[in-house]
Amino acid sequence: MMSVLRAPSKILCESESRILELSGMAASRRVDDLFEDLRDGHNLLSLLEVLSGEHLPREKGKMRFHMLQNAQMALDFLRYKKIKLVNIRAEDIVDGNPKLTLGLIWTIILHFQVGGGTNDLYEELAFKGIAKQSNEFRNDLLL
Repeated sequence: MMSVLRAPSKILCESESRILELSGMAASRRVDDLFEDLRDGHNLLSLLEVLSGEHLPREKGKMRFHMLQNAQMALDFLRYKKIKLVNIRAEDIVDGNPKLTLGLIWTIILHFQVGGGTNDLYEELAFKGIAKQSNEFRNDLLL
C-alpha cells in the first residue's frame, strides 16, 4: 500500500513546497515528507493561508495537544469554506495517516483549483504531472 502512495505523495509534497516557495514562506516552511511535515499542523495552516489569502491562528507548542489543535483549526477552516471532508479527523493528520493525508491535500488542491484561487500556479503544477495522475490517484484512494 505504501508503494502505491509514494508517487502521489512525492508530487503533492513538491507541489506544497512550490506553493509555499512562491508565496515567500519557503524560508520558514518546507515540506520534504508529506506525512511527517504536516503532522504539527503548521505547514497545513500555512498552505491554507497562502491559498485562501486569510490569516489563520495557530498553537505554537510542540506537544500532541498543540498539533491536534492546529490540525483541527485547518479542518474547521475547510469546513467553514464549505469544503466537504469525509472521515478525516485531526488525529489522522497528527498520526501521519498516509491515505487520509493524501486525500486531504488532494481535496484542498481540487477545491482551490476549481474555485479559481491560484490558476497560474496550478497550471505550472499540472505541467509537472499532477493532472496526469489524478484518475490513478483517485482510484488508489478508493481501495
